Amino acid sequence: LIIAMPHDALHLDPGTLQVDNTGFAVCSDMYEGLIDHKWIPSADGEYLMMDATEFEGLIAESWEHNDNYTVWTFFLRRGLKFHSGNPITAEDVVWTFKIYHKNLFTGSVALGMVSLEPENIVALDDYTVQFTLEYPMQAFLQYECQTAGGIIVDKDLILEKVGEITPMTTDPWLAKNDVGSGPYKLDHWTPGDEIVLTAFED
Repeated sequence: LIIAMPHDALHLDPGTLQVDNTGFAVCSDMYEGLIDHKWIPSADGEYLMMDATEFEGLIAESWEHNDNYTVWTFFLRRGLKFHSGNPITAEDVVWTFKIYHKNLFTGSVALGMVSLEPENIVALDDYTVQFTLEYPMQAFLQYECQTAGGIIVDKDLILEKVGEITPMTTDPWLAKNDVGSGPYKLDHWTPGDEIVLTAFED
């Protein structure tokens, strides 16, 4: 499948993408979050459309909330891997929100919208993550579906290749590499020519 885009991506680090339709389009295939909106057939069956009221699990297989919608608990699928081969665990989810999203533009905006302090994101075990919000929010799942603010990244690979995240800065390595777990992985990027993704089978 070949898709023509109006311009090349500025970079491929979803944490600092702001106005870059090509970058967002590529990253939406390379990365995934805990959940996403359900996609349903149109009335004529010709295409799929997003159902903004229904959700399906991606990295998370199920979730629950307390009575006043301040505590949300996500239960992760077991056996999932990042494109690097590293396993996806609750620690990756916690680190993504506490460090990656907290320090980078798109994620920090999303955290602010839901009144979520990083210290209130905890791993209860290897496959369970709990978010405690400052205020009740029935729409919390909507924010978890954002491409930038909701995606989960490969903690161990970032620490190996980048080390510390520099606040509000696009890291040169992250700008050109893949630390995701989405349905497609980066094969290569020739700036000004093509970005090639291949199916991730694992």
